[in-house]
Amino acid sequence: MSVLAPICEEYKLYNLSNLFYRFLSNFCHQYPSRSLWLLNRPMGLCARCFSMYSAFPIALLVIYFIKARWTYLFNLMLLMPLIVDGFSQYLYLTESNNYVRFGSGVLFGIGAAGLYEHILIDILFEARNKQHSIL
Repeated sequence: MSVLAPICEEYKLYNLSNLFYRFLSNFCHQYPSRSLWLLNRPMGLCARCFSMYSAFPIALLVIYFIKARWTYLFNLMLLMPLIVDGFSQYLYLTESNNYVRFGSGVLFGIGAAGLYEHILIDILFEARNKQHSIL
């Protein structure tokens, strides 16, 4: 939807474009200065959110197919660049740019996918153990 919003606007499908922008505004601030641009229009998500939301499902697929299982610590470390960049920007300590936002969003999406996989596997493993102990 983030990519489709400016494409629909380019082809004068304003109702659809506005629907995408409005829906995505629930998940992102959509500041044009912090967004990637497509067809001279800002995408429906800022650079950080777009990269984070894009990297998460891709990382889940990669983790699934290559059977990767990173440690909790490694996954938590992948979250740190976004947290540090976000808070330093929020506190007016530094001014980030879209390259840093995009990169930190990708790392965060990968780390969040790794944590999600860990938590999901742990829950399933625990549920399976409980089922076996009942029998």
